[in-house]
Amino acid sequence: MENSILYVCTFWGARSRVAEVFTNALDIPGLHADSAGFDNGRIGDLPRRIVAERGLYLPEESPDNIFTRFRTGTAYDTIVILANAEAQESYPTLLDTVRTLYGSTPEIIHWNVPDFMSVTGEGNARVVAMREIIDDIECRVLDLINELESANVIRMMPAVAAAAAGTTAATFVRP
Repeated sequence: MENSILYVCTFWGARSRVAEVFTNALDIPGLHADSAGFDNGRIGDLPRRIVAERGLYLPEESPDNIFTRFRTGTAYDTIVILANAEAQESYPTLLDTVRTLYGSTPEIIHWNVPDFMSVTGEGNARVVAMREIIDDIECRVLDLINELESANVIRMMPAVAAAAAGTTAATFVRP
């Protein structure tokens, strides 16, 4: 039986796509992740480059928007909303939309994660801020995976379990 996670974020879905990429890169049997945004757009070069530094590919295209994703008919066990609630991005609208589309069956989790578009500054300061967001998403994904395993929802392979237990920002870096 496969456990499925849908990561959703406001705007174009860059944060949710990062979480999807990290989750699926773990290649855990019985676990699959998808992502969605609230709108369609293009994922910026800097987040894509930072994810590539970890040996992973982040597509330029945004994931399907939440409405297109819903029309696929895929049922999800867990829906994670990545939104900066303090910035009032449109989190209340997104949460209401997720609840309207998917009902109360999936567990809905909120991760307070700043949007890449909110990063200000120039040069290295901007890179550092984006890395912090991506590191945060990676750690949250690994924490979620640990929670799912603790609840016996999934069973990780020993090497994946060891990586997830470390919950460090360097987990996906390839030698």
